[in-house]
Amino acid sequence: MASPPPAAALRVALCQLPVTADKAANLDRARAAIGAAVAGAPAAEVNACDVGHGLAGAPPPPAPAGVGLIVLPECFNCPYDTSVFFRYSEPVPPVGTPLGGVAESTSPTVAMLQRAAAAAGAVVVGGSLPEAGADGAVYNTCVVVGADGTILATHRKVHLFDVDVPGGVCFKESDALTAGGAVTSFSIGDPVGTVGVGICYDVRFPEYAGVLVRERGARLLVFPGAFNSTTGPAHWELLLRARAVDGQCYVVACSPAWGADGDGGGGEGYEAWGHSMVVGPWGDVRVVAGRGQETLYAVIDMEDVFRTRRAIPTSVQRRLDLYSLKTVGGNRGDGSPAASV
Repeated sequence: MASPPPAAALRVALCQLPVTADKAANLDRARAAIGAAVAGAPAAEVNACDVGHGLAGAPPPPAPAGVGLIVLPECFNCPYDTSVFFRYSEPVPPVGTPLGGVAESTSPTVAMLQRAAAAAGAVVVGGSLPEAGADGAVYNTCVVVGADGTILATHRKVHLFDVDVPGGVCFKESDALTAGGAVTSFSIGDPVGTVGVGICYDVRFPEYAGVLVRERGARLLVFPGAFNSTTGPAHWELLLRARAVDGQCYVVACSPAWGADGDGGGGEGYEAWGHSMVVGPWGDVRVVAGRGQETLYAVIDMEDVFRTRRAIPTSVQRRLDLYSLKTVGGNRGDGSPAASV
C-alpha cells in the first residue's frame, strides 16, 4: 500500500530576543527560547507597551505541534555595534561539521546552536554572529544547523549596511565587517525543499532574492535582520512584502527585541525595530510581533505558493530575450559551487 504524500506545511517559530553586552546570557536566552519553541511553552509574553498590531498585553499563541524550523535574530549573541564585533567574534566551522565537532571554548555560539537544534529536533537558522574568518576578517554570518546538529549552511552577509540618513541613522558596517561572497541556500526536504537565506540589508536587493527563487528554486526566504527605528517603520514590512510578491514565496524575518544602549537589540544609540514577521506568497502579512521579547509561530503552507504561482504565472512570462538574472562566481553557502545561468 502506497504511503500518503507528505504534508505541505511547515511549522516555524521566530524567537525575537533582547540582546545585551553579556554574551553568555545572550546564548542562554537563545537556548531557552529554542527549547521553549518546540515544547509549546511561550518564551515570553508580549511586552505591555507593544502597540500598533493589536498585540498590546496579549499573550502569544501556543506553539503548534511539530515546529520544524526555528529562526533567531541578527546579531543575537552581541550588541549590534561595530566597535565590539571583533571582541565578540568566533570561528565558524565548515558546512558538514557534525554535532560535537565544534570546540565550545573557541566557538561557543556555534556549539550552542548545534546542541540546541539537536535537542529540539528542528532546523535552526541561527540569526547571525560576528565570525572570525581564517583570513583575519570579521564577517556577519548566519549559521544554519540541521535537526541532528550538523551545520547545513553558512551565509556571510553580502551587502553591508553603510548608510547615512540625515536626521536618522548613520551606520557603517564596513568599519568592522567584510562582505561575504555567496548567495546562500540549503535544503530541508519535503514539504519546503530549498530555503534561501539573507541577512538584514540583503533584503533590499531584489536581485539577490531573485537568484534564490529563480535559480535555486526557493519557496521560502529567511532574513534575520536588525532594522532600526528610522528604517524599520518606513521599510521593514514594505521590503518583506515586496520580496514575497517578487518571488511568490514565503518570507520569514526575525529581529532582535527593541532596546537601546546595548540593552535589548542595539549598541550605543542603536534601537532595533522588532516586528518579526511572516509574509505569505500573496504579499499578505500572516503574523507579526510587537517590539518586545516574543516567540512568534506560523504555518508555512506550500499549497499557497503553488496556488499563487498558478494564478499569476510570472515565472513563465519573463522576457529572457530582453533581460536575465544570474550568479557570477562564489559558492552557494552550503559548500557547493554556484552555477551561472
